[in-house]
Amino acid sequence: MQDKSNINNKFYDDKVVLKPWGYEYTLFRNNNHCRVVFVHIKYQKKTSLHCHPSKNTGFIILEGNTKVQLGIYKTNIKLYKPLKRLVLRKGLYHSLEAKTKEGLYALEFEFPVNENDLLRFEDSYGREKRNYEGKNSTKLHNFFRFKKLNKKDQSFTFKDKIIEILTIETKSDFKKISNKAVICVLKGFLKNKKNIVGLGYGEIMLGKTLLIFLKKFELQKNKSLVIMSVKKLNKIEPI
Repeated sequence: MQDKSNINNKFYDDKVVLKPWGYEYTLFRNNNHCRVVFVHIKYQKKTSLHCHPSKNTGFIILEGNTKVQLGIYKTNIKLYKPLKRLVLRKGLYHSLEAKTKEGLYALEFEFPVNENDLLRFEDSYGREKRNYEGKNSTKLHNFFRFKKLNKKDQSFTFKDKIIEILTIETKSDFKKISNKAVICVLKGFLKNKKNIVGLGYGEIMLGKTLLIFLKKFELQKNKSLVIMSVKKLNKIEPI
């Protein structure tokens, strides 16, 4: 087992992390608040059955079909297709397996950032008692990656999808949100007039659902709602 005591979260920002089932790398990180990971799983390979005891996580499937096991029982398996979303509570065991020959591509979201927050229950590659991969399992990469947060929107294309980071500050920004996009809130809250949070960061939903929340609750004064949006190219729906 590698000693990871001297590895901090920033170490992984410019690295591909090699896995026995494929690879992953950091697409975006907002300090230690949140991280978005680009995940590739090879055909018929699967992640360990694992959980994150102290952080909330979720996925948006970009390409390929995946079998998802939730919990420790193999009877609880469902098939997820592109642009389907998966939201996981703290401590929920899960495993993803690629069922398409091209493999699986997905975005994983974590709040907060902590690679050591990992507990494996089962693993096909003998890693049950190991920590997250260390320096020997990484290499430099030159894949696309979002810059640090700013007020300018950012976007990349992946196959037939467009992945965007959008900043929502006023009602005029609502038009940026596509009904059929899949959204993850990266930063910010929506509150009611009594200052009670109605929607917070970490939530994953359809764009049309976010628009309903934006009508029901209010943006924080002088603060932005930052979202990541995934949608098919040339499929922008009117609000």
